[in-house]
Amino acid sequence: MTTVEKRYFVFRTADSEKDFIWSELQQGRLRQGWGIPGTQLKEEDGTIVNKDVWKQRYKQAAQNIWEDSVTDQEAESRYWILYPLLEAKEGDIVVVPKVPTWGHFVIARVTYGYSFDFNLKPDDADFRHKLMVDPNSLRVFPHYTNEETLIVAGKLRGYQKAVNNVWDEKMKEAIERLLETEDKTIGSKDIDRIFRESMEELLRKVLHSVQNYPPGTFESLVKGIFEASGYELVRSHFFDGSGGDADFVFSLKPPILSEVASKSLTVYVQVKNKKGVDNGDVNGIDQLTKIAKEPDALKILISSADNFTEECIRKAEENGVTLIGGLDVARLLLFKI
Repeated sequence: MTTVEKRYFVFRTADSEKDFIWSELQQGRLRQGWGIPGTQLKEEDGTIVNKDVWKQRYKQAAQNIWEDSVTDQEAESRYWILYPLLEAKEGDIVVVPKVPTWGHFVIARVTYGYSFDFNLKPDDADFRHKLMVDPNSLRVFPHYTNEETLIVAGKLRGYQKAVNNVWDEKMKEAIERLLETEDKTIGSKDIDRIFRESMEELLRKVLHSVQNYPPGTFESLVKGIFEASGYELVRSHFFDGSGGDADFVFSLKPPILSEVASKSLTVYVQVKNKKGVDNGDVNGIDQLTKIAKEPDALKILISSADNFTEECIRKAEENGVTLIGGLDVARLLLFKI
């Protein structure tokens, strides 16, 4: 007896219909668009519609319902995009990005292959293509939950059609590991909580990596972030011989104002690669205060330490120094690089 291999699919659905798609998924129906009346891939008796017949029906339906003139080439392209629906069977796995909200994806098991909803109301309704899935199998994951979700979320970029066969073995393995998890996050409040907790866990991992960077690496990353954001590097490792010190001095021309005024903002940045609590962090405030002579200069102390000391926080407030540390450093690196 031949064993039929399990298949994996990525379903991309209309962003404007997230609530409807999610509601239907929870009831065991995974719906797909380009499914107005007359566009069935199977007849009610289960007969598969011939490709050329389908193309003509689709063109006519699009004209009648959407008032859209579809070319023969466009219709054929739609057909082949939807065709994998016919291949789905019980036991297969589907991944649905951006559902129930942005930054998440859903994984579910198929319980019944393709069918067309001939009775959906209103009479001109779309999303009649459907697969039946097991509602109890639904798993909702924020992208940054763990290594597996990062793999799946990263691979999703390669699957941009409405219906996609998944061939990547690493992605399949990650999906299977996620399906084995006990935790399901169906409620929106649970999703928000899991997202916050998962994001914090990821940020802590990033911060831990930063704290173990070799000397100079953290400084180079910070420099790159500022330059990529439009800051012009003026000087590096600037000492005044009297205790004043800045790892970087940047110049920034304010948007709009730079068109009518030549003055630029000077930004002094001190970078500290530390672990735990840096009990000497107040020295960074002193160094910036002494080196920044311009009264309107921006002074920034960036530290990979977990926290700043109370003395450092107080002195930064008194001297107009901006503090970026702990998880904020991880956010800076994660979302700017």
